[in-house]
Amino acid sequence: LSFSLNRITTSIQYSYTSAVYSDANNTITPTANGQNGRIPAYGLLDWSASLNLNQGLSLRAGINNISNEKYFTRRSGGYPGPGLLPGDGRNYFVSLNYRMQ
Repeated sequence: LSFSLNRITTSIQYSYTSAVYSDANNTITPTANGQNGRIPAYGLLDWSASLNLNQGLSLRAGINNISNEKYFTRRSGGYPGPGLLPGDGRNYFVSLNYRMQ
């Protein structure tokens, strides 16, 4: 969902990933080493905004994973070792952009 008014643009995005299985046998209960088992569903909410300051100069900021959702994206058997690979927590960004005309 995006909204723009004069020099300001803002967007909010929700992404949802349903539960999946990490192996071909569709193992529900995680194994002791964490390699197999169900990966639970998760949803992420991101927000960003930009402000056009003048010709070619803009300021952009945003927050990814606003609710600081704890989730993991897959299970690993190799490097960095067997277990869960966690997703990114909440993070912020700010950038100043200049585009030469």
